[in-house]
Amino acid sequence: MSKLLTVIIDLLFPPSNHQLLIRQYKNNDKNLYFNQIFNNTQCLSKYSEPVIKAAITENKFNNHKNATRILSGLLEIWIEKQSSKIILIPIPLGPKRYRERGYNQVENILKEIKSPAIIRTDILSRPIDTEPQSQLDKFARQKNIKNAFKCSGAKLAELENVKIVLIDDVVTTGATMGVARASLAPHLHPTSTLTCLAIAH
Repeated sequence: MSKLLTVIIDLLFPPSNHQLLIRQYKNNDKNLYFNQIFNNTQCLSKYSEPVIKAAITENKFNNHKNATRILSGLLEIWIEKQSSKIILIPIPLGPKRYRERGYNQVENILKEIKSPAIIRTDILSRPIDTEPQSQLDKFARQKNIKNAFKCSGAKLAELENVKIVLIDDVVTTGATMGVARASLAPHLHPTSTLTCLAIAH
């Protein structure tokens, strides 16, 4: 019955290629996990992998739950390898983008993880709206994102003996991550560390 219902729905609302890839995925996150370093950011998978690209796109623009679970599975693999207490800080959206989308795609990923980690969305904010980074070249991205973030320094400075993890879904040139990191770093407690992490590059 469920297969028949799926066929009917697909006829009425044909799924995109990205949605078909996600539907066919067999939940083997370890095959997609590829830890690499790019511009001082740890990246957990390759954006060139079709399933990863599909999951990032569907999670970001369509709030696709299965796509979100694929990405959170990669993050769980990374978290399980850590020995320190972890606090996750997602890259925030600007006010207009958040209103349009209704959610932060990075927060969606963090909410799906089952590994023990603390999520803090009250430390880093993005009070101004910027142009979408995907439409800009490397130098324009750096100019576009400059001064976009604001850090609650007092709240960050209270966090002792922890690994602060600044996290985004995908890093391309590293401009957004670099500016966000620069806003956090001066307020970091001396006993804590700051790691930049992206699901994909």
